[in-house]
Amino acid sequence: MRNSDEYNIRNNMDAHMWIEHEGKVIDYTDEQLKSTSSFGTDNIVRKPFSVEQQREVYKNVLEMYVKKHELLKKGKKPQYYQGNAVTLEWFENDWWQNTGHCFMKALTYKKYNPTAKIVSGSLGFVQPNGEIFYEYG
Repeated sequence: MRNSDEYNIRNNMDAHMWIEHEGKVIDYTDEQLKSTSSFGTDNIVRKPFSVEQQREVYKNVLEMYVKKHELLKKGKKPQYYQGNAVTLEWFENDWWQNTGHCFMKALTYKKYNPTAKIVSGSLGFVQPNGEIFYEYG
């Protein structure tokens, strides 16, 4: 049984996070997002949370981000990554291609692009009947 704060924050928060920067959405590719869900379609919907909810998500995600950086700077792996070849260099560079790290991806992008806007909310897929299946958030 895991009981670390990082694990609890990550696994009790249902949200997706992306960046809006210079008129573009910075996120995983549509193909990557579609492949994360059994209900993935070509028509992807991002629905921002309320400002208050986004603040709460950001606060929790920032705390998790700082904890992961602290561990990696010490040469240790966060509990979530045990068994993986994780280094600070990997964390800041290589994981951009892997889904499942939207929070860390958004915060790292913002770190190097201060004018970018972090958005958290729901990510869904429009189904053939027109309804939206929300996979995250």
